[in-house]
Formats: sequence, C-alpha cells, structure tokens
Amino acid sequence: MGPALGVRHRRRRAARRPRPSPRAGDHRRRRPGEVHSLHPDDHAFTINGLAVRPGRVIMSQTSGHTLDRLAKEGIEVLSLDFDAVYRGGGIHCSTAPLVRDPV
Repeated sequence: MGPALGVRHRRRRAARRPRPSPRAGDHRRRRPGEVHSLHPDDHAFTINGLAVRPGRVIMSQTSGHTLDRLAKEGIEVLSLDFDAVYRGGGIHCSTAPLVRDPV
C-alpha cells in the first residue's frame, strides 16, 4: 500500500461526527472519511494538489492513475503540466492559498 490521500486511525473516534458543509458535493455526503491509496506508478507528491472548491481539485499531470480514479469518483480534476512535483514541490505549496472568512 502506498501513501494515502487521507489517514484515519481505527481506535480514535470523535465524540460527534462533523456534519458536511451544505455546499459540499454529493461525493462527500455518500462516503465521509473514505481513504484512497495512491497508485504505485504515480509520483509521491501527486496528492499535493489544490482543492478549489468541494468536488474540484487542481493536480499535476504526473498522476494519471490517481487523476482517473478521482474523476471516476465524480471529482472534477483540472490537471496542469507541473514538473516541480519531481523536485519535492506541489501545487498547493506553490500557490500559498488564502483562507478568508465568509462575508
């Protein structure tokens, strides 16, 4: 098993399950906390993408298998030719996204 997109410890459970945002896509409501493994042929920094909004991510083209898997799950994937991923960088780290309070 390769690196995972998410990790969930079996013994630790939250007292309450967080409710999904009303703006979240259907894919989050059906399978909260689901973990997908990174395909062994994809680069390890593949998962360092940028979530633009629920159900839409920007990722490097170096991750063909993972991009296909996400697309099959109903997640819109915008792929870029981003070779900095081979030098230990990623799209998320390169963009320094701003998180703002709702207006």
